[in-house]
Amino acid sequence: MRELFLRKLKMYSAVFAVLKNWMGSWANMPGFTEDYNALGKFISDINAKDQVVKDSLLVSEEKKQRFSDMIDLALEVCGAGSAYANKIKDHALALSFDFTRTSLEAGNDTVVCARCRDIAEAAQPIQEALVNYNLPIGQADMLLTAIAAAESLIAAPHVAIKGRKSVLVELDQLYDDCDSLLRRQLDREMLTFARSQPGFYTEYTTAREIGGWGSGGTKDTGGEVKKEGK
Repeated sequence: MRELFLRKLKMYSAVFAVLKNWMGSWANMPGFTEDYNALGKFISDINAKDQVVKDSLLVSEEKKQRFSDMIDLALEVCGAGSAYANKIKDHALALSFDFTRTSLEAGNDTVVCARCRDIAEAAQPIQEALVNYNLPIGQADMLLTAIAAAESLIAAPHVAIKGRKSVLVELDQLYDDCDSLLRRQLDREMLTFARSQPGFYTEYTTAREIGGWGSGGTKDTGGEVKKEGK
């Protein structure tokens, strides 16, 4: 469906560009001017809402990356912490760092963050000693920062998905309304120029086909463009 919408938007933009280039031919026609402005508004609104959809898709990717960064830091701390604890023969301390990637990632997001926080807090008092085990000073603090970043995004994908569904409904309506504007108004108004301005009319009709529109992804039924599968 997204590919279908993108092809539609490409066609809308091409039509708008043609109308703009031939503005001198219709500038004194109030009705045509109103429809031109309406088409521009539809394109602007569609682009704005499409950006919202793109941004919402990035939220899940950002969360995934934040958790990956947190786990990587936690494993580095665990490696150095385990080596130090074994060196001083502190069994209890060693257990604080006894994690593999699989065991760190087990459980829900809140549990994973809490587990990483325990690791960071166990490492903080011995940060200077861990430098001797290839762990840069301040790494435990960096882990706490990474945990906070991950925790801030735990609910974000759910909120983004809910918002995206709403925007997609609005986008669907915008496309339907724009199709109606073209079919019921601009297409008919352009017939005025079929003989008086054939170059304008030809460019317009060609733009209406850009992106493969009118074939393949659509059906022409009695002059009305309908979506496949609807």
